[in-house]
Amino acid sequence: MTYYRLGRTAQAQSAFLAATRYPEIRAPAAYNLGRIARERGDTQAAMHWFERAAHSARTEAVRSQALAAKRALEPTQATGPWSGSVRLGLGYDSNVSLSPAQASGAARVGDTVVEPELDARYPLGNGRRLFIGLYAAQYATHGEFDYDRARVGYGARLSSDPWDVDVRGALTHERFNDAPFENTLSATGAGWRPVAGDRWLRLAGSIEAVRGAGGYGFLDGTTARLAAGIGGRFATGGRWRIDARVARTDRHDFSATNDFYSFSATSPGASFQVSGDLDPQDRVTAYLDAERSDYDGTEIRNGAPIGSRADRTLEIGLLASHRLDSRSRIRAEVSRTRRASTIDEFDYNRYLVHIGIEYEF
Repeated sequence: MTYYRLGRTAQAQSAFLAATRYPEIRAPAAYNLGRIARERGDTQAAMHWFERAAHSARTEAVRSQALAAKRALEPTQATGPWSGSVRLGLGYDSNVSLSPAQASGAARVGDTVVEPELDARYPLGNGRRLFIGLYAAQYATHGEFDYDRARVGYGARLSSDPWDVDVRGALTHERFNDAPFENTLSATGAGWRPVAGDRWLRLAGSIEAVRGAGGYGFLDGTTARLAAGIGGRFATGGRWRIDARVARTDRHDFSATNDFYSFSATSPGASFQVSGDLDPQDRVTAYLDAERSDYDGTEIRNGAPIGSRADRTLEIGLLASHRLDSRSRIRAEVSRTRRASTIDEFDYNRYLVHIGIEYEF
């Protein structure tokens, strides 16, 4: 700190960087690195370090101070220009179709996939913003499962002590095998507030109106979701989070002369996530997600009832990221998803391996 007060910023920066290796002083060291970057005019680096300070803070006072410093630099405080991130990923999917094996010859067949993605936002001032998102999954061999998504929307960040609230409205268009698949109009809201100690509470809800495109009219309907969660920080600087949720989906379902497939369901679920910093540039996150979906009606095949459908899905995964500089990082992720259904044709196992690079602008 003495170097910083004397104006010897290069030496101060080296000392603060060294200090970030120690969990007990990581937060104040990261906060001061943010101050140095801010004074140099490097807004992206300053926001990165203020975020790290908030992530590592051991008290709510330090966390609030770091978040306030980061928010003061966010482009949502003024209008323009565009900001966001671009990502390019390469992965391997062990099950390129989640359809039952009887319906698709590509089910349970692996393939490599390239995934470009863009997220951009245009600040309108006072926490309001326009945003767009583009995503594609292009398979090397099974192009019939290629997927594209485009989203445009409006969002606003609201603060009313002790709550921080984010609301959004969006229109999403999805394409499957280069043909229209679904159009979705959605509204979401989420709020956060600190609770006892270094813990925080999160409440969220959303509603979607879906219209299936082309021959997917049986997907027309709505989905409503409610979620609640609590999270906190470890003494070592890592974070944990537990969420519980429930969703209700009502669709037109698929009904033919001799067959009935239900797409309407009630789905409670829960997730757990824990993350930690190996050093200021490296972060590791482990997660687990469990969900049960109970579908309406009785499934019918070839004119014969085969029972009601209930799925139990479990996903576990590990994500690691390494920040190359204030604007870019590389990410690697591996996950396994297992679905067990009362209707055997809906059972599946899926392994995903993914590595990508992200650049923030």
